[in-house]
Amino acid sequence: MNTMYKSLVALLFLGIMACSGGEESKTATQDSDLPFVPLNDPSLQLIYTPTPNPLDEHKPIIDAINSAKVSVRMVMFILTDPEVVSALISAHQRIPTVQVILDQSNLSDPTSSNSKAYQELLAAGVNVMKSSTKFTLTHEKSMVIDDKR
Repeated sequence: MNTMYKSLVALLFLGIMACSGGEESKTATQDSDLPFVPLNDPSLQLIYTPTPNPLDEHKPIIDAINSAKVSVRMVMFILTDPEVVSALISAHQRIPTVQVILDQSNLSDPTSSNSKAYQELLAAGVNVMKSSTKFTLTHEKSMVIDDKR
């Protein structure tokens, strides 16, 4: 029975190895099969953080909010920077539309930075809402200024 058990384990192992397909899976750092599409539209701007200078990390985001003339629409997983919150409140006081959606799963703890930002925006009259509960997480970070594509 011991030999039969070893043979069964060996056969199972070989079967699993045969199903692997033999191809390496790609990681985020490896080349993708998808083509690279450059951002050629001058009305679009890609902003990413962290930046090389942590003191100015959110400056491009704040500058974009401050430049808005008609609208700011933001979806944010976690809103932690009080300067961004202040910029959104200032924008709300000078332009017609400021809308913010924050991830609802990060709002359950009243001491979290997301809860503080949510309450501060709400108290200032900003149209802020929790993301849909149909999703476990809204792990999005996007912003549209003046409804420009």
